[in-house]
Amino acid sequence: MARYRRRGAWLGIVRGKLLAEVVNDFTQFFVVAIDFLQILILAVPIYFLIRFLRRTRGYRILIGLCLVLLGIELASRILHMDEISWLLSNVAVSLPFMLVIIFQPELRRIFAEIGSRTTVKSSTPEVDVVNEICNAVEALASQKIGALIAVERGYNLDEFTSVGRVLNAPVVAELLATLFYPHTPMHDGGVVIRDGIILSAGCVFPLGDLSDKRKAFGTRHRAAIGLSEVTDAIVIVVSEETGLISVAYRGDIVRGIEINGLREILTNGMQHEDERKTSESIDAVRDATPSPEEVDRVAQAIAKIKEEG
Repeated sequence: MARYRRRGAWLGIVRGKLLAEVVNDFTQFFVVAIDFLQILILAVPIYFLIRFLRRTRGYRILIGLCLVLLGIELASRILHMDEISWLLSNVAVSLPFMLVIIFQPELRRIFAEIGSRTTVKSSTPEVDVVNEICNAVEALASQKIGALIAVERGYNLDEFTSVGRVLNAPVVAELLATLFYPHTPMHDGGVVIRDGIILSAGCVFPLGDLSDKRKAFGTRHRAAIGLSEVTDAIVIVVSEETGLISVAYRGDIVRGIEINGLREILTNGMQHEDERKTSESIDAVRDATPSPEEVDRVAQAIAKIKEEG
């Protein structure tokens, strides 16, 4: 009997240890799960915040500011600059206010959208929107009517529409072309298209730098380049002198493209926010497009023939 009692006591001890280990493992798993949940709760908003800030010009300012502060902090620690370290610790307290100042336009736009957003996203398929844009551009080019059209992608273009007139109209080729007809009130400005909607017309875009290669460009082409330098929009230009179609993207411009090339660029650019795919489609169109010198010679020959006729 004593032997069975000792065996029972031993089994009780073993079961108690196993139960304690199970409880301990469960507790550790619970702690790890809570830590992971906290990281997830913090990471998701930060991810979407960074994703939003990357679409703004203030993002570069923020990155530069953080790099400068980090460099000064490292230097002050290595060189034991106590006064600078103290100054940086006080600056860090006011960093949220600095961010509010830097991203004031973006924050104002966010609150405005939350409070009174009236723009309705079009239900028109992207393929139809691309066709309508191409039909309008083709009609304008055939009549040598100048045009400037910005197709919004990731970067919000609200700051460039404040001067223009808000339309919130569906993208229809006839309406889009009419906006640029001579003697109409908004024909000299640019048009912004967002989500299959003509958001605004008569907009003013920033002019690109006037380098030696761009001295021959008119105001529309410089405005297209300027907007593409500070945003990821696809900007379409129709020359009123030659009727040639050009596309500006990321500070570069491709002149004299065919309407099928424009359709390819818009299709890739509106379906994907990936800059690489958009750039690849533009490079493919560029390779199939004659050089700018050849484009100029052909345009001059066509203009001369029409004048003689």
